[in-house]
Order: sequence, then structure tokens, then C-alpha cells
Amino acid sequence: MKNKELMYAVGGLVVGFLVGVIIIGSSDSLRTDLFGTAGDTGGGSDPNIEFDKLTFYEVEFGDAQDWLDSVEPEVAEELQEDLNNVNGLSTTDDLGTYFTDVQDSIDTVLFTLYESLDVNDGEVCIALNSDPYSGPGVYVYVEVSEESAETVPADWNSLGGPKEQNMLYSTTCYSGDDSESG
Repeated sequence: MKNKELMYAVGGLVVGFLVGVIIIGSSDSLRTDLFGTAGDTGGGSDPNIEFDKLTFYEVEFGDAQDWLDSVEPEVAEELQEDLNNVNGLSTTDDLGTYFTDVQDSIDTVLFTLYESLDVNDGEVCIALNSDPYSGPGVYVYVEVSEESAETVPADWNSLGGPKEQNMLYSTTCYSGDDSESG
């Protein structure tokens, strides 16, 4: 009798597992509730964004600053203090306090970059890369649709995919209608 009971138990476990996989696989909301956004192909907190329809760019903040100075010198001159504040993110010892103190500068720079790049259907981010191997750095990170990719300077580094979900990469973004942190 023990063999028969063991077979029923194993059979029940297999059937239960298969039913569970089918139920979880068929319900996006249940899958998100159980696992969060881990493994999503969607855009971070918005699972409706399809990454294969977006283009991603990254450039060191100093290079973006030089670009802004070349396309809008009068604006860059007015923003010099804000640009310097943002550039100081990579060298501060107390990032939390410094980041809070320069939030207005970050917002101003993000809005200016967004307007200067003429990004209509994407977002512009200030990113802090805290990778211990490459060293800390401040970057401008841009997500745009493939149709709007021509607004991004050709010498900016095109990425193969998003970096927002990299735990060593912190972003604060502006998308035209609001500001959000990533």
C-alpha cells in the first residue's frame, strides 16, 4: 500500500504544480502581484512599455553639458550653477544629503535637456552610476522611441537596452509631464 500512496502523493504534487503554472502564466496581474516586476519585458513600473520599440542612449554628464553649451550657449550660461551642482553628484561623500540639496538643480537641468533634445515621446534622466569597477559617474540617460532617435546627438552612446533596472544605476527622470525617480 505504501507504493500506491506514494504514487498518489507524487501525482497530486505534479498535477498541482502544473495547474499552478497554468494559472500564474495566464494572469498578468496575479504574476505581477506574486513576483513584482522581476523578469518583466515591460518598462520598470509600467509593464505596458515595450523595450523593443525604444532606443536608449547614455553620455557622461560633462559631454552633455558641452553639447548643451554648443546648441544653446545662453541657456547653458544661465544654468551654470545648476550644471555644476549636478556634476558634483559623483564626488560627494554624503550622497543622500547632497542629492536632496540639489534636487531643484536636477529638475531644472532635466527640463532644459528635455526641451533642448526636443524629446516628445521619451524621457531624459540624470543617472548616477555607482559601479565600483568603473568608478562613480554622473550620466545623462535618454529613452526615446525609434522615430525620435534622430533628436539625440550621434556621438552619444547607444545602448542595447535599458539600464534602469541595474541596481548600481540610479536615475531621476523627466518625461515631459512629470518628474519621477527610478
